[in-house]
Amino acid sequence: MKVLGIRNSPTEIRFALSEKTGNNIVLLNINSENKLIFPKHLNSLSQKVGWLYQEFENIISNNPDIKKIAIKQNENVSTKYSTVQETAFYDAIAHLIGNNKGILVNSYVYNNIGTKSKEVKTFSESFVGKTTKNWNTAMADAIAATIKELK
Repeated sequence: MKVLGIRNSPTEIRFALSEKTGNNIVLLNINSENKLIFPKHLNSLSQKVGWLYQEFENIISNNPDIKKIAIKQNENVSTKYSTVQETAFYDAIAHLIGNNKGILVNSYVYNNIGTKSKEVKTFSESFVGKTTKNWNTAMADAIAATIKELK
C-alpha cells in the first residue's frame, strides 16, 4: 500500500511517498522531489490554494496506487485564527482532493504517531533513513505520518 504523507506550512509543502514491502517501510522519494515551494507570483491565499490543489493532483496522478493520505497537522499553536489559517487551508486541500479521488485521509499529531517534535527526525530515520536533499523536521513529519499509516 502506498501512502502520501504531507506536512504543510505557509511557505512550503513537504511530502513523502512511502509503502510497505514485507515488514519494511520504504520511502520512495528518498532521492527525488519532496518539497513544493509556492511560486513568488502567487499573491493571494486563493491563488496559492488553487496552485496547491493542482500540485496534489499531479502527485496523485503520477502515483495512482496511493491508498491513503496522512497529514501531520499543526499542534500546540496559538488559538488566534490568523496564525493557523493558511496551513489549515492547505490541510483542507489534502482532505478535499482525497475525498474527490476516493482516498482515505487522516490527520495526526505527534502523540498519535508515537513520537515528539524533538524526536521526529530520529524516529523517521530509524524506519526509512533520511532524504538526500532538503532533510529537516518538516520532512520528517511527512514521513512519520506515512509510518503511522503503514505500521
